[in-house]
Amino acid sequence: MKIKLLYSIIIAALLTSHSGKAEDYQLPYSNADIPGTTAYFSRSVFSNGIGTFLKDVFNNPSYPRDFWPNNPLHMIELLEYGNKTNKDSLYPRTVIRLFSDKTKACSYINAYTFSDLLGQLPTLLSRYFIIDTDRTINSLKDIIYEIQYQSFRANFPEFKSNPETFLTNLSRQIEDAAELRKLVVVFLEISLNKLVWSPEDQFDTWQTTKLIADQLTCLYKRSMISDLDDLNSLCITLLERYCLFLDIAGSYIDIKTFEKIKADIQQSQTPLLALAEQEDLLETKMQRFSRCLIELEAKARARATGMVV
Repeated sequence: MKIKLLYSIIIAALLTSHSGKAEDYQLPYSNADIPGTTAYFSRSVFSNGIGTFLKDVFNNPSYPRDFWPNNPLHMIELLEYGNKTNKDSLYPRTVIRLFSDKTKACSYINAYTFSDLLGQLPTLLSRYFIIDTDRTINSLKDIIYEIQYQSFRANFPEFKSNPETFLTNLSRQIEDAAELRKLVVVFLEISLNKLVWSPEDQFDTWQTTKLIADQLTCLYKRSMISDLDDLNSLCITLLERYCLFLDIAGSYIDIKTFEKIKADIQQSQTPLLALAEQEDLLETKMQRFSRCLIELEAKARARATGMVV
């Protein structure tokens, strides 16, 4: 009940302030020297140094309430910096963990700006995930196999001359690969569990949800999500969050929107609904979502006829 109340408050705030589109999530402009303002938070991480950013901006109580849920600027900046300076895989692990923990303090995450971030992650992180192979990568086991195979193939003379150093380096590579992918999944799971859309966007909320599922699938294809079961779990989280949004925001959603979504899921394919379940006997995501739509459309029609408030 408390979660639904909080979600209702957030939705009400979105309706009274802006449409919820990424470009509309802006707080009133004010002086960049005043802590807690949009201009203050919007400064580059490097304007006064990373230490100052962490101390004065990242630690500010308003940061997870007003800025980070709506603007991934600083995470993008830090990951770009890692690419430019050729940081090793420990660097993105630190950045991802930092913002994963900060997301725990957020009451919501803007679905539109989260999608913007997802669209940039392949470019921001690709150098840490490169595996030179034509084989299909379906699991972390496959990734570890390829790391071992490529390492032995490229550095076999080193293995023969100095096996201890070789195996130490190989172990570190395997650990880095597993840890980085684990942190990516944790960050995605935490964020997906807090997504919020604006009811004013009606059918576009569903379009954004499908886009996020496509972007998650792209991360899987790039081996940034290492396991198909992890991708499926993330899609379940996304779908359940969207169903919760439709339930809470039901009184703001038009009947035509429910009709359009129902027609769309019959006509178009999306990994959000197409991925197989963990067990054959489980309710499929398509069945779950169809049930949600039928129930909420029935409530919307009842409200339209005055049968319920």
